[in-house]
Amino acid sequence: MRFAKGAAMPRVANVLFPADYFEKIVPDGLMRIEYESACAERRLDVGLFDLELFEERGELALDRPFLDEALPLVYRGWMMKPDRYRAFFTALREKGLCPLTSPDAYEEFHMFSLAYMRNDALKVRAPRLVAFLGHRVDAGVINRMFTEFMVKDYVKSVKGTRFPVSFHTPVSQERMDGIVKEFVRLRGDLFTVGIVCKEYVDLARYGGATNEWRAFYLDGNLLNVCRNSNQPTNVAKPPEELVAACSNLGSPYYTVDFAERADGTWIVVETGDGQVSGLAAAQDPVIYYQVLADALERRDADGDRACASGIRT
Repeated sequence: MRFAKGAAMPRVANVLFPADYFEKIVPDGLMRIEYESACAERRLDVGLFDLELFEERGELALDRPFLDEALPLVYRGWMMKPDRYRAFFTALREKGLCPLTSPDAYEEFHMFSLAYMRNDALKVRAPRLVAFLGHRVDAGVINRMFTEFMVKDYVKSVKGTRFPVSFHTPVSQERMDGIVKEFVRLRGDLFTVGIVCKEYVDLARYGGATNEWRAFYLDGNLLNVCRNSNQPTNVAKPPEELVAACSNLGSPYYTVDFAERADGTWIVVETGDGQVSGLAAAQDPVIYYQVLADALERRDADGDRACASGIRT
């Protein structure tokens, strides 16, 4: 498509970032580079909102109106618990905006255990896991399923703490209760839904770094896959057939993380909602937003501009 010199490029999507805590007309400092990269892509209309006001009062305050409210809206910011995202989605719709990702899709891909249980493509390519609601884990189930296992909640582990990376079976119920109690203490207010126990696997290491990659998908198509663990540039990439097998999983915008095992095989280690998944460590944000705009432009050309319904498809 050609445009006359000086003509404004048509917008293909709205993108919303959280504003700085103190100065609401600039982006959150940790999101500044992404925000500026999105602004540099002329096909995206980029705005800010007051995250603290929304979290404290449930009020959605934007820095300015978007030029075309009917365009799909992509949120790029911090994680929200599923109930908060549902309220956020509702507030956006009440302002006449069209968030791309429904609350059901957000919840499923934000909490990997749900995506795992609902998608056979993940079940056969990821380490086994079992999820428990709340704080009670059945040690008998753990002993039957695993030789070595990791503990997390429905969203995150507690990396960077003294909490052990893995545990060996057999474990008594008393020991399991103690493990869960300490995990919940460390997660604090961030604890989400319940406990997930996951099969522990040894990962390949290169100079101390694991070989992990993050892929972004939009509308069932791969946007990009990039190194995500500060590994050397000459390491193996995840197999194309594995990356392709994880496309079209039921959300319009999501991520999948891949890792190389010590034996050279590859696994899926995580999924995420694309709106709250950080860009991969080796990812160029300017190129990322160009690629995202390209995909959203194709989406617009196909006539797929309907607002998310809130129903998982």
